[in-house]
Amino acid sequence: MWLGVYLSVFKFVSAQEEINMFGFGFKSKVKKIVEDELECFVTPMFAGRFSNVVKEGKIRGTNEYTVAIDFVLQITEHLESVWSEETGKVESEEIILRIKERCDNLNKVLKLSDAFQDEHSKQIQDLISKVS
Repeated sequence: MWLGVYLSVFKFVSAQEEINMFGFGFKSKVKKIVEDELECFVTPMFAGRFSNVVKEGKIRGTNEYTVAIDFVLQITEHLESVWSEETGKVESEEIILRIKERCDNLNKVLKLSDAFQDEHSKQIQDLISKVS
């Protein structure tokens, strides 16, 4: 009997590993949301940050949308800070447009997040006000 239970658990764990191996795991779902719905990319420069945000989200037990929003907010805030470093305000119209587009996309999926909606909404509004 114990052997049967062990084999069932082993099959389940193996199936989960296979799912993750073929891209259906939590991290892959978050990346798909980042790319397809938020129209951003996990560049090599931010790959480590992306992994950390995913790991933190899994520990907190938040859903894929919350984690994707966290990540895109972080990289967008970084974009704004880099481009406003010299003058205190982003002056490039291209960057302003990119930040506004990201904020629009974030607002579209915000309701699908299962945590931090008020905090995320405030962060989005702060970004918009910095470039308006």
